[in-house]
Amino acid sequence: MNIIYCCMDCGNQICKKTALDGKGRCLSCSSKGKLSSNWKNGKTTKKYFCKICKCLITYNTANFGKGHCVPCAGVINAEQIIGENNLFFGKHHSLQNKEQWSKNRQGKLSNNWRGGISKFLYPLEFLHIKETIRKRDNFTCQCCCMTENKHLAIRGTVLNIHHIDYDKNKQSGIQPDYSMLLL
Repeated sequence: MNIIYCCMDCGNQICKKTALDGKGRCLSCSSKGKLSSNWKNGKTTKKYFCKICKCLITYNTANFGKGHCVPCAGVINAEQIIGENNLFFGKHHSLQNKEQWSKNRQGKLSNNWRGGISKFLYPLEFLHIKETIRKRDNFTCQCCCMTENKHLAIRGTVLNIHHIDYDKNKQSGIQPDYSMLLL
């Protein structure tokens, strides 16, 4: 007769040893809330910090990620893909492959296809507010928090201004509130 042991909190199957010798809970449930060894007066006391800049990060980032905050992880990833650190360094794709990939990514076949709106030019007013948007966003990417100077040093280009809804012709597109600074 086979006995199936289950966690008393979530009902997931656990091994016999955990059920009989432990507290009858799976690893996930035994480390949550009041059952956690770091639980003190309604909150967890252990804090986790980024390995590089020492800013506060979440438990999941510290234990299941690489232990870096988002800005530091972006810099590390950028450094890994540039120059000799890149796994593809010194290798080249054939011209035939490049042409085939280009044909497969044009127009409606492109992942970025938005119904043909990308072929329209930006209104002239938008060109005048680009610097305003850069200053408003403190010359920092709104996704990875990389500064424009760091981006220029690593990738050789300045950060781009994007419409939030990708619609270049909308009257709201010439207002800084509907645009943001991105890589």
